[in-house]
Amino acid sequence: MSFNYFDERHENLPHVVKFSGGRTSGYLLFRLLRENVLKNERGDVVVFNNTSCEHPATYDFVRECKKRCESEFGIPFFITEYQTYEDATKNGVYARFASFRICNDQPFSEQNQNGYKQNGEVFEELMSYAGGVPNLDNRTCTIGMKMNVTKAFMRSWLSGAKKIERLGHFGERSLVDGEVLFEMHKNKGGSVPKEIFLAKKEFLLSQKLVRDEAKFADFTNVPIAKRMANLLNFQNGGEYVTFIGFRADEIRRINKMQARVLKSCKNAELRNLLNSLDFSCHAYLPDGLEHCYMPLIEWKICASDVFEFWENEPFDLELDKSGNYGNCVFCFMKGIKKLVSLGKDCGETLPCKVAWWAKMERKYSRDLVAENRERKSKLVERAGFFREDLVYEKILNGTINEEEFGEHLPCNCTD
Repeated sequence: MSFNYFDERHENLPHVVKFSGGRTSGYLLFRLLRENVLKNERGDVVVFNNTSCEHPATYDFVRECKKRCESEFGIPFFITEYQTYEDATKNGVYARFASFRICNDQPFSEQNQNGYKQNGEVFEELMSYAGGVPNLDNRTCTIGMKMNVTKAFMRSWLSGAKKIERLGHFGERSLVDGEVLFEMHKNKGGSVPKEIFLAKKEFLLSQKLVRDEAKFADFTNVPIAKRMANLLNFQNGGEYVTFIGFRADEIRRINKMQARVLKSCKNAELRNLLNSLDFSCHAYLPDGLEHCYMPLIEWKICASDVFEFWENEPFDLELDKSGNYGNCVFCFMKGIKKLVSLGKDCGETLPCKVAWWAKMERKYSRDLVAENRERKSKLVERAGFFREDLVYEKILNGTINEEEFGEHLPCNCTD
């Protein structure tokens, strides 16, 4: 065994590798595979959560990693996406509900309805559902498209079922009443004017009404029937071990993760205990079901080690080593300097164009004037990805002042 379990009981729990699509998570995956840490019969699985905003080269890399993971090591590798569906609430009111779907390793098209999306559709569906953009303080993108999707997938995976069930009503058209949705918004204290509120919901309400049934076996080349049946014998309440690719030279991320875990812990005694623990290689998550490990920290792996590894492999991520193009191409967590350095266009897909991000920010940002919100300055009329103003629009038209923005932690969509 190449690393130590914080709790020896964890070795018997199903393992999931949260694969982000970058070189570091690829290094982690193949080291775990080659050192026989992952086992098919235990229910281990690799999950890539697609946001539809990755660089095309990332999708090529994911496809190759999936193929080799399954064909050479027999570990199933799934591509998943955030998706909503339409159904009635307990009160009989029709609304949209958040869920996920499983995708194959080819782009979505009319001929390939189960393919992954790459033109920002998934991200826009999330923003339309939330009625706003994520920002530095409220990363609804990571929570909705990554964390919640993985948890929902694992609940289905560990249930022993052979498929994810169909979700949604059986009507042929949308049954959601926009007027009713707006009244619900007002009753909850919402202040968005009706016209703006309904405009933000248009994309959401135009999406597919149902989450289709999908058999796990149709999305992996690894036989899973026998292994899934064995999972029914687990008496652990759905617990599992998660692997995240934090490197030893990314200690700021670890510190931030520890602070977030401590802040979310309501029990003072437990919080004091957690505060005394070493989070460098593992983390306690409050729900008690997901046990997070970061073996690259224990192995003292830095960026140079990752680059050296891929130089000796038969394939690599076809992006430069700056990390500028990783994850969502124009992710606001990358910081202004990186976003400006990316240029206005770094690919053919929509999320590779800053114009798409500018459009999304204008469409889904908070209108502080229309909502009669307090403003720091009369010049600031919108609250967007960077808390205030339309930053991507300024990047697009070249009027951004980089000095107004401080440094931010690098984007991390695996936490």
